[in-house]
Amino acid sequence: MPAFCVAEAIARFRTMEREAHATRAHMVDRRRQAARMDLDPAQGLALALDAAIQEQDRLVEALPGELTSFMERLFESPIERISEDYEIVRRAHGYVESLELSRGDALVLAAIVEHGHRRVDVDRAFLSGNTKDFGHGRPAGSELRARGIKFMAKARDALGWLASG
Repeated sequence: MPAFCVAEAIARFRTMEREAHATRAHMVDRRRQAARMDLDPAQGLALALDAAIQEQDRLVEALPGELTSFMERLFESPIERISEDYEIVRRAHGYVESLELSRGDALVLAAIVEHGHRRVDVDRAFLSGNTKDFGHGRPAGSELRARGIKFMAKARDALGWLASG
């Protein structure tokens, strides 16, 4: 796994937190509007929004613990984390142009290919749900296959591959 993906996971977590807080603010505003109306349906909506706000608060409160737990499991696992180096960045730049990938996807592909190039002594595979960029018939998927790296989109396929081998 490219090491920068850990930083991307943390950044995505922060984005989710910001979105949750923005959604909460919107729901609080709508609840205030509904509570000011002297209509039974509006009062019912205010109560429902209050319950939704409380549930969202509970979920948002759990997010940091979930991220910490995920990070601990990740770093305790046998998954190799691939540090970026000049060759990976150079290769990624080429992929942006030749395979028309985003910089992030190009960096992932370059890290996997470069790591695979250094580990020809073992069977190599790449697991990602991103079939749009890495799947069968995609230029990045063809690059993986050309380098002898098997692409899998489903964790159960990867687990089966590992068990078979």
